[in-house]
Amino acid sequence: LPPPEDQTASQRLTAQTCFKCHESHYKSWQKTYHRSMTREATPENVKADFNDAVYHYQGVTSRMIRKGDRFFLDTIDPVWAAQMTERGLPLDSATAPRRELSVDRLVGSHWFQQLMHRDEQGRYVRLPMVYHIVEQRWIHANGAFLGPTRPFYGYSAIWNETCLYCHNTRPVKNPQTLPGQPLGYNTEVGELGISCEACHGAGERHVRAHRNP
Repeated sequence: LPPPEDQTASQRLTAQTCFKCHESHYKSWQKTYHRSMTREATPENVKADFNDAVYHYQGVTSRMIRKGDRFFLDTIDPVWAAQMTERGLPLDSATAPRRELSVDRLVGSHWFQQLMHRDEQGRYVRLPMVYHIVEQRWIHANGAFLGPTRPFYGYSAIWNETCLYCHNTRPVKNPQTLPGQPLGYNTEVGELGISCEACHGAGERHVRAHRNP
């Protein structure tokens, strides 16, 4: 029978499921940057220099540090920075409170590696520092995106709203709205990165048929 038009409720499949019958395709895909487009911030996935690296931009000094198997950006507090920007004041005109923001997820594995911080509402917020993998140096997000120069936190997009749909497989945003609380998320993906179902569509029927023809 032809598949139903809406297959969003079908079981999500990972590349490991496809490997059994499509080994050569799987091995080829393993070598691509699609596979590693989105990753958790683990030591094996982080390509950036977190050995107490320091970067200065727009009057702000940021430090990239590692603690065991976790990574952090020590920089100015984003709420304070937004207040200063709203008042039209430069960030180096006053002593800034600082925050140590955890790096919890990564986007990009070829040219740039972007850093995502997971907040209390389940939002993955893009941090202002970006690692240039090819040139092996830190840059600000202003240097990674084509557009007018923005404030220090001007490129702080929400992964659950933007990066989610193109750089992952079978995503479901799952916004969570609670009275008196900021918008939160319980986002799910079939697989981080661009995997088989991102291009070939839902594969549950295909797998079921060929496992038991």
